[in-house]
Amino acid sequence: MENVAAVALRLAGGGTLYFLVYEIDLDAETVEAAVMEAAQRNDFGGQPLEAKVCTNLQEASREPYFFECLFEMTRDAVPPSSWRYGRWKRRVARDIKEGHGLWFLGRPTQPG
Repeated sequence: MENVAAVALRLAGGGTLYFLVYEIDLDAETVEAAVMEAAQRNDFGGQPLEAKVCTNLQEASREPYFFECLFEMTRDAVPPSSWRYGRWKRRVARDIKEGHGLWFLGRPTQPG
């Protein structure tokens, strides 16, 4: 399976939301820009301030749909040894740049 990265989206008012993306030949700036564009087109409950690729998945692992998204991503991935890998990789890169290849991990639940 391709490597997976978490991206933190910081919102005005102090909230942070997380996304998962495949790490495929895209630099961090391209992925962060794609998340910012998607955040500006959608209502995530606050003005997006900054998107940042996380150092590891641990930071996002407590989000409501982390494991569901990670599981679905593993089902969607094409192994590098497959003849379909190159086409899949290009499609995923295009989807991320267009804001469609971002796996939103849900809003954290409020205590109480």
